[in-house]
Order: sequence, then structure tokens, then C-alpha cells
Amino acid sequence: MSEENLPEYTVHDFSAVDDQISQIAKRERARTFAYRLESARYLVGYTALAIFLVGLLSIVLAWTYRLVTEPHQTETIKVVKPEIIEKEVIRVVKIPVYQSDPELPTDQDTSYKGPNVQVKDATGSTNSVVTNYTVFQSRSSEDFTSYGVKMITTGWNYESSGEIYPTQQYCYISKLQKNSDVTSRIDIGKIDGNEKYESLLSQNLAKDAGIPFSVLKKIEVLCTWASL
Repeated sequence: MSEENLPEYTVHDFSAVDDQISQIAKRERARTFAYRLESARYLVGYTALAIFLVGLLSIVLAWTYRLVTEPHQTETIKVVKPEIIEKEVIRVVKIPVYQSDPELPTDQDTSYKGPNVQVKDATGSTNSVVTNYTVFQSRSSEDFTSYGVKMITTGWNYESSGEIYPTQQYCYISKLQKNSDVTSRIDIGKIDGNEKYESLLSQNLAKDAGIPFSVLKKIEVLCTWASL
């Protein structure tokens, strides 16, 4: 076949179209990756929220179970009733007798003989009876001045001068208030009639008085009690 008889055709350039198709494909891939990334972010958020809600629900259920099943006893508690032992304590205090007359014999009996009270009436008689009076025995100690204690006083109450033993005894201290000239009375102990001694000391009293309990016990020893 000669060249004159060859068919004729036209060649078109589609490179630009191919280029555009390639760019569109890249954009679609990038957009798809962005969608997947956003979906993964939502998935992580929802998963964390679900874990938090499950944990919170577990705590609420556990607390509800604890309230329903109370009381809880983890160990057996054995209550032992203390044995009370009563012991009578008899306190004997010797009262010194001060002699004003040097001619009196030194070997005389110095035990307590009761009050020596004599009152003369208008006629000069000493047979009058004194009723309802108190004899005070006071003493001071330098060991307790730092706590404001000025005086330790014991009172002996008598119904009449015919009594040889006080019907009631009580001991107290006079404490000087801090930065003041006012003194307060703090009761230490008492004896009613022939009954046993009753101490009034306690930890609460020591706290209110501002004096250590051990110091109050030392002061208590200095009370002057009458003895039979």
C-alpha cells in the first residue's frame, strides 16, 4: 500500500486531564485520612468517658452495698467487766502542840485533846458554851508560791465548845490570780465527822486551777487534820 492510501488520524494530548485526575485522587485520600483521624479522636474520647462512667458507677454501687450491709464488724470485741475492789484508807495525822510556856514539861502528852476554848460571860464565869464555831489551821510553803498558792488552810467545825472532836473538817488553798490581787479558794479535801477522808482533787480541778495534779497532791499532804 502506498503512503497515499494510509488512513489519517488525529492525536490528542490528555496529560492535563490525567494531572487533574491525579490531584483529585490525592485530595480525596487526604480528606479520607482526616475523616479517619477525626473518627479516632472521637473514639478515644467516648472510650475515656465510658471508662469514667463505669468507675463512677462502681463506686456508687460499692457505697450503696456498704450502707445496706452495715454494721460491719471486722473483729470480735470482748468486754471485760472490771473488778471493783473497795479498800478503806484510814489516814492518821498527828497535830503538833505548840507550847508558849517554857516551864511546861517537854514529855507531856501532845496528842489531840480537842479545842481549848474558854469564854467569859458578863459575870466573869467561864462556864459559857460557844456554839457553831470554826478553828482554822493555816500554813504557808515557799515551794508553791510559783503557782500562786499563798496559804494552805484547814478548818475544824465544832457544834459547841463541849465537843472534843470536830464535826466536820475541810482543807483548801488560797490561790492568787495572775496579774491580780484577787485570791480564789480551791477545795482540797474534807472529813465529815468520824468518816474517812474524802479527797476532792481531780484532773479537771487541776486544769481549772492552772496547777499540775502532782503539785496538788503534794499540797494535800500539808493539810492539818485532827485525829482522835
